[in-house]
Amino acid sequence: MNRLAIAALAMLCLAGMSAPVAAQTGFGQPFGEIYFAFDVQDRNSTCVEAGSPDAIPTFVPFDFFLVVNVNFEAIGQGQQNATNGIDAWEVRVITPPEITLAGQVLNPSTSINVGGPGDWIVGTGGLITAASMPFAVVNYSGILLQDVPDLEFSMSIPSPSSFDVTGGPGAFPGWLEENGIGGECINNCLRPFTGWDGTQTNANGRDGCAYKLVVNKSTPCDCVIATATTNESWGAVKSRF
Repeated sequence: MNRLAIAALAMLCLAGMSAPVAAQTGFGQPFGEIYFAFDVQDRNSTCVEAGSPDAIPTFVPFDFFLVVNVNFEAIGQGQQNATNGIDAWEVRVITPPEITLAGQVLNPSTSINVGGPGDWIVGTGGLITAASMPFAVVNYSGILLQDVPDLEFSMSIPSPSSFDVTGGPGAFPGWLEENGIGGECINNCLRPFTGWDGTQTNANGRDGCAYKLVVNKSTPCDCVIATATTNESWGAVKSRF
């Protein structure tokens, strides 16, 4: 597979093109988020306490979501939100063994995944506009097989990754935008999601729950997400590696 797998997939899905992707795109300033949630509209719904009325019982299906949310205001281009957004995205989802995934539905329905087990390397087949976000790119259904607390879904980078390559920004989950902006990239940019330092925690001061879904946590949930600056320079990003 082309090392820029996510871009190649989007080009093939959306434009029927097979020209070298490296000549058409590049790495842009990081912004946007990808996260788990029990409620698509509630950014902080990442954790359920074991003793709460919402605790998840064994052998009963429960639903959760993998959500993307980008806003071009983060780079001073808010006017882009209505017509620009995500064409492709990639991440690895790590599932605890005590949970069986009963269903995984990609959104929009035109999406195509070329990743292996646990890996999402997805061309959406149609634009997900920033104005339509937060948007659940995967609807999951799980079943808890054991009454064990503190089970965590977490994220990593897929293999292959479009970002962890020579000349790339590093080991980041990321996305491909629909339209290029002001010459930042040769064409449309590949952009890492922000707040990622390669350890499933958030490098911008947010709680580690930001990139985990915690099921039946035995201690009180601590998943409050603080406001963070997403307009980071490449120097700040690269300094983490």
